[in-house]
Amino acid sequence: MKMDDQMNIKIPRELKEDFYFTCKQSRINSSALIRRWIEQFVTKEIAESHIDTISQETRLDLAKYMKTRLEPGDDHY
Repeated sequence: MKMDDQMNIKIPRELKEDFYFTCKQSRINSSALIRRWIEQFVTKEIAESHIDTISQETRLDLAKYMKTRLEPGDDHY
């Protein structure tokens, strides 16, 4: 997937430092982790808010896609 956009957020400096330190200690790419959280949130919200408007086939396709995106060992974790 092409990474061609950015998000900027404001958080307390200490929280940012703790986050980066924890990611480094755990050997986790911090950007990939945040992308994963966003993908999980979006998937959950779509599933909960549009359950009646999304077909079963589309929900299954989305679940398969997210499973491949979130499996350990890929570049997203």
